[in-house]
Amino acid sequence: MKLTKSKLKEIIREELKEASPGHVPSEAKVYKELEKLSDKVYLLIGRYAHKADMEIAIKTWMTGLHAGLKKRGYKI
Repeated sequence: MKLTKSKLKEIIREELKEASPGHVPSEAKVYKELEKLSDKVYLLIGRYAHKADMEIAIKTWMTGLHAGLKKRGYKI
């Protein structure tokens, strides 16, 4: 099984859904949640390193992530 851009997006969407809705979290809480996402990305990279070209997968995912953030008004 190859790690695809759509699979990474699905994982990120699931994590964001789990965030507590209804109030604006503090910066520390946001940072902690982003760290959890980073940890999952590292685990996925390790899990699929021998099954997929991870450099291409990561580059594609990061390009999509940057484009999505830019579209939402965040400067990277």
